[in-house]
Amino acid sequence: MKNIPFLSIVIPTFNSDTTLQKCLTSIISQSFSDFEVLIIDGVSNDNTLKIAERYYDSRIKIISEPDNGIYDAMNKGIKLAKGEWLYFLGSDDALYSCDILKQIHSLTIKTNKSIIYGDVMLSGFGNKEEFYDGEFSIEKLLNQNICHQSIFYKRSIFDKIGNYNIDYTIHADWDFNLRCRSKFKFQYIDYVIAFYSAGGYSQTGSDDSFTFDYWEIVTKQFLFQFYKKDFHKQIYDVFKRQCKNKRISYAFVIFVQLIIFHYQVLFSKIIGKLCSH
Repeated sequence: MKNIPFLSIVIPTFNSDTTLQKCLTSIISQSFSDFEVLIIDGVSNDNTLKIAERYYDSRIKIISEPDNGIYDAMNKGIKLAKGEWLYFLGSDDALYSCDILKQIHSLTIKTNKSIIYGDVMLSGFGNKEEFYDGEFSIEKLLNQNICHQSIFYKRSIFDKIGNYNIDYTIHADWDFNLRCRSKFKFQYIDYVIAFYSAGGYSQTGSDDSFTFDYWEIVTKQFLFQFYKKDFHKQIYDVFKRQCKNKRISYAFVIFVQLIIFHYQVLFSKIIGKLCSH
């Protein structure tokens, strides 16, 4: 019988020799030990691989081959992972405390939820650290994403809804979480999971493909939430904010199409019920 670890920790790397040691040390120092670490490297040309190899730990597996960015590396990790639960950590991030995985393991035994998330401590703003970002309602998730460094996913999630969309260079995890939220209940826990290194490309770059597809994603995933009055208001508030950017005309068209389609569906249901009597 194969030994299945409780948790697979996936770490995408590329030229990460200045940060990887701190990241791996925060994992190896955990009081909980039933995990595997998958380092998915994009053929680094610095000392990243040498640093990983120094640990001489059978739980650490290193795969180095060309990839198409961080989300492609994360998808490779999903395919290779053997754990019951999956967790994604950046090579410049670190777990917050030495007991956090033990606490997460205890929670998974008690919950029937397939997605558990907490908070992160953002670093990279000079000497200041910032907390991010409490519990997320659907409405809040429409406005901002949950850090993937704070989320633990049950393996079956990926079998049901697929992997990360690598067409989105920055917000593939936001797209994935929107897909998850439309189908599964999340459980929030009031724990800080990790130190998240902010200020990189994910904070300063742009993801035009995701911006362009945003309303299509929301329409597809949350169409049947639109009958709720509060949800209508939140969607309208998001729409007004997004109208300030250059995608205003496209966003307006999608929004109008969404409302029309919603009421077409609602009207067809009413007619169907009347005709059945």
